[in-house]
Amino acid sequence: MVDGDGGGPVVNTAVLSEGSRAYSPDAPLVQASVLDEATEAEVRSHLGALYGTPVEEWETLARYDVPHALPAANAPHPLRRAVRLAPRRYVCGDHRDTPSIQGAPVSGRRAARAVPADLGSVRSQGIRSRGIRSRGIRSSSPWRAGAATRPAGR
Repeated sequence: MVDGDGGGPVVNTAVLSEGSRAYSPDAPLVQASVLDEATEAEVRSHLGALYGTPVEEWETLARYDVPHALPAANAPHPLRRAVRLAPRRYVCGDHRDTPSIQGAPVSGRRAARAVPADLGSVRSQGIRSRGIRSRGIRSSSPWRAGAATRPAGR
């Protein structure tokens, strides 16, 4: 979730356990990112407003201060850049898509789809594809600054 209104210090937040229950099988695991300094009380208050729920009982699991963690996205900023740099050369990361927690996996998905599409076009042209090896695709996105929290007792 992104706060488009700028009503507090949280710029984006996600319920990570919705992506994988293994992250927190017993309770929701919430991540929040802030750009500027903020107290835990300010972050909690803003999360309560964003999610429409009381947050006083939430347990703070960790806080990571990562200077310069989010890439600059000064206007005008291209929100989507090519993942194919050259034939058989791909790149992904939040610098290729929206500079946010979802930008890296979205660009990774686009890069992963480009590889078989390119191999298909090579095969359709009658060119032998033997010798083309698959290479792992990595995201260059670091973890974001923020605090991981979950409601207590759930």
